[in-house]
Amino acid sequence: MSVFQFRGPLPVGCPLYKGRQTDLNKLLRWCQGEVQHYGIILGARQSGKSSLLLRLEQQLYSTHVICHADFEYLTEATPARVFGALAQVFARAFEQPLPDAEIPDALRFSEYLYQLLDLFPAQRVVLLIEELGALPLPGRFALANALRAMFNERQRPSRRAFARLMVIVAGNTELYDLAYTDVSPFSNICETHYLVDLNVAESVSLIQEGLTMLGVPADQGAAYGQSIYQLAHGYPYLTQRLGHALETALEDGDGLNDTLLEKAAEDLITCGDPIVTHLRKVMLEQNLFQAAKTVLTETLRFNRHDEALARLELAGLIRPENGYWQVRNPLYDRAVRTWLDSAEESTPIALQKGLVRIFNSHDIPVGAGFLIEGGRILTCAHVISDALGLPKGTIPKQGEVLLDFPLVCPHEQMTARIINIQVYTSGKVDDIALLELVAAPPLGTGPLAFANKPGKDFRVCGFPKGREDGAWASGQLVAAVSGGLIQLESTKSTGYPILPGFSGSPAWCESAGGVIGMIVAADTDREVKVGHMIPVSELQKFIKN
Repeated sequence: MSVFQFRGPLPVGCPLYKGRQTDLNKLLRWCQGEVQHYGIILGARQSGKSSLLLRLEQQLYSTHVICHADFEYLTEATPARVFGALAQVFARAFEQPLPDAEIPDALRFSEYLYQLLDLFPAQRVVLLIEELGALPLPGRFALANALRAMFNERQRPSRRAFARLMVIVAGNTELYDLAYTDVSPFSNICETHYLVDLNVAESVSLIQEGLTMLGVPADQGAAYGQSIYQLAHGYPYLTQRLGHALETALEDGDGLNDTLLEKAAEDLITCGDPIVTHLRKVMLEQNLFQAAKTVLTETLRFNRHDEALARLELAGLIRPENGYWQVRNPLYDRAVRTWLDSAEESTPIALQKGLVRIFNSHDIPVGAGFLIEGGRILTCAHVISDALGLPKGTIPKQGEVLLDFPLVCPHEQMTARIINIQVYTSGKVDDIALLELVAAPPLGTGPLAFANKPGKDFRVCGFPKGREDGAWASGQLVAAVSGGLIQLESTKSTGYPILPGFSGSPAWCESAGGVIGMIVAADTDREVKVGHMIPVSELQKFIKN
């Protein structure tokens, strides 16, 4: 077995497990006192979350019933399957007969769990949840809402069994929508705890002790520990990974030197290391390159209220340091600068990942929309009316429409249902509809982020008659007009104006690095390159209602 281990959690008793005692003590306090909140452990992949939970489980084994749910194997699960799988986790922990593989809804899952807990009135119970992000969005939110309901019920005399259940969820970016926004299921019921990287002493000790086991003198091991810290800044995965590179060199009979270590570091960036590749994938999917560029070029005070920066932290790229945001380590700094130089990460690519095309019953495009977090689609109310073949001005309260992601997987149609729609007046800001995808978004797609700063330029793609495969328009914002809309104007003598078929499309601002509004109206004169959009502020109000 390798001395340095970077694949999966470190086993209990591993001599190279360093730090985390303060983290463990906090989790123990959560579990040993009265349940006044649930817990969320946040950290990038391979930051030590699973290793920490293993040690928590060992500490609580004799006094608590531990239910450990890892959802990595349920990537296609329906909510009913999720509830069934979790019920089976509880049944095994209590050594009870297994329930059905599917439980139809949250109410019946809650009832099953209450009856099980009621059978063991003296037992304190801890539910540890990992890999929640592996679940499709409907299952993820269904489970989170069920857990919130049980937390709220714990003070009722008839449901006091739930007061003995502590829930701890470990994860990273997949927890943003579940915990951070005003309407998140875990909002206000969870205490969050961020895992920080190893400090200098812990990191150097890890490398020194590991190399000592391999026959390297202690002083030389400490020197390499310092060198690795300068590259990885205590990120547990990268520290172990670089230590393993030195171990491999020793096994191959090569001497240790700084050139070898630098090559190992460069290989991590350029040769497809899974953690580095995952970071890049998350940044592409969540449109975080503009925010990363800002961190690299500006001095930003630490503040988690900025969504893009909060997501970058959860993805593992940045961390707070001395009151400011900093790139997590020099290795990541080098990697991201390389990615930013690549044309693949241009903002039009990010825009394409979230753009949708909406069809009527005859398979003719009637407008656009765009994907946001939670598998939801924003578009115009009048686009939905057109898709359902309703008279102008008629607003459906429910219904389903067909759509696709034309610039990622064209003609792979999906179904989305209406979850909120406003009664609108033509040319006003109330022309908004919110849909929910029936199935998970296709691979290669990703939610679009709203810009968190103003901008004047825009780029937009629509599907007008004769250009059903898509047409691009661009230009500048002019000013607000009556009704709260923003007027847009093309500044080019060539190119398409904003036409019918652009409605519902996101107006993308290159300089702001995100969506600044949604196209809602075009001028009836095709020679006039003017359109109007609903600003982001109105869209955000609508989403929260």
